[in-house]
Amino acid sequence: MKNKTLHYSALHGLYWGDMAVIIGFASVYLLYRGFTNSQIGVIMAISNIITVVTSPVLSAFADRTKKISLNNLAAALAVIVTALAGVLYFMPEVLYAVGLVYVLLISVNSVIIPLITSMSFVAASYGYDVNYGVARSVGSVTYAVVVTAIGKFVEKYNASYLPLFCVLLYTLLFLFLFLFRLNRKDLIKSESRVNEKSKAGKDNVFAFFKRYPGLLMFLLGYMFIFLHQAMQSTYYFQIMEYKGGGTYELGIASAIAAVMELPTIAGFTYMLKKKSVNFWLRFSAVFYAIKGFAFWLVPNVLGVYAVALMQIATYAIMYTASIYYVEGMVDESDRVKGQGYVITSSTIGGIIASLVGGKILDVASVNEQLMFGALVCFLGSLIVFFSVSEKKKKADSVAA
Repeated sequence: MKNKTLHYSALHGLYWGDMAVIIGFASVYLLYRGFTNSQIGVIMAISNIITVVTSPVLSAFADRTKKISLNNLAAALAVIVTALAGVLYFMPEVLYAVGLVYVLLISVNSVIIPLITSMSFVAASYGYDVNYGVARSVGSVTYAVVVTAIGKFVEKYNASYLPLFCVLLYTLLFLFLFLFRLNRKDLIKSESRVNEKSKAGKDNVFAFFKRYPGLLMFLLGYMFIFLHQAMQSTYYFQIMEYKGGGTYELGIASAIAAVMELPTIAGFTYMLKKKSVNFWLRFSAVFYAIKGFAFWLVPNVLGVYAVALMQIATYAIMYTASIYYVEGMVDESDRVKGQGYVITSSTIGGIIASLVGGKILDVASVNEQLMFGALVCFLGSLIVFFSVSEKKKKADSVAA
C-alpha cells in the first residue's frame, strides 16, 4: 500500500497557509486599501454568495466527471487564484476594482477545499494510505506560522505585500496538486464501483436532501455556528483593537487557535474509536455555546488568548467531525457533493455574518456585534446537538 499522507499534508499546509493571508488578514488588507467595515462586509458576503452558487455545481461536476481528476480540477482553480492575487498586487487605487478582484479571489479559493478534502477519501478508496487528521494538522501548523509571521510583517511594514504571499503559496499549491497522481488501474476500478452503485450525483439539491433528510437540519445548525465563526474571523482585527490589541496580537491569537487544533485533528481517528462521531459533534456544540459568550464577555487581549485555547474543543472537532459525519451519511457517488454542501452551509453563515457584522460595527459597536454572535452561536449549538442521532452508525464507520 502506497502512503500519500506526506504529499496530501503538503496540500493542506499550503492551502491553509494561504487562508491565513486571504481570510485571516482580509480586514487588515481591505482597511489598508480604503474600505469601510460595511464595504468589507459586502465584499465578504458577495464572495460567499458566489461560493454558495458555484460550490455545489462544481462538486456535482467533480462527482460525475471521468475526464478530469479532482487534483487537476483543483490545480486549475489554483492557477486562477494565483493570477488574481498577482493582479491585486499591481492594481491601482480604484476601490471598486480592488473589491471585485478580492471577491473573485475569495470565491475561487473557497471552492477548492471540498475538492482537496474529497481527495483523501478517493485516494483511500484506491488503496492508498492517507491520514486526513495528520494532513489537516499540518494545515493548522502552517496557518499558525503564517499568521504569526504576517502579523509581525504587517506591523513592521504594511499590508500592501499580502497578495505576493498569496502568489507564492498558491504557486506551490498548484505544483503539489498537479503532482498528486493515483494509479490509473485503481482509478478505473473505483469509477466502476461508483457507476454500479448509483447515479445519484446527477440530481439536484432537492433530490439530494430528500435522499438524506437528516442531513439538512444538521447543516442548518452548522450554518449558525459558522455565522459566529465567520463574524469572528472577518472582523477579528476590529475585535482585537476593541480588546486593546493590534495586528501582532491578532497574529498571536490566530496562531494559538491554530496550534490548539493540532491534537484534536491529528488524533481524531483515535477519538472515533473511543466515542462516536455523533458524540463529538454534540461535545463540540456545547463548547461552542460557551465560547460564543466567553468571546463576547472577556475584557482584554489576554481574555481573547484564553478563548483561542477553546479551539481544541470547538472548531477543531466540529470541522473534522462534520467531514466524517457527512462522508458516512451519503453514498460514494455523492461524497464530493456532500462535502460541498458542508462548505455551502458555512458559507451562507459567512454571508449573513459579513453583512450583519459590518453593519453592526458601523451603526453600533464591537460589543453589540459580539453579543449578536454569541446568541447566534448558541442557537446553532442547540440545533446541532439535537439534530445528530446515535442511530446514524454509518458515519462512524468511515474512520474504521
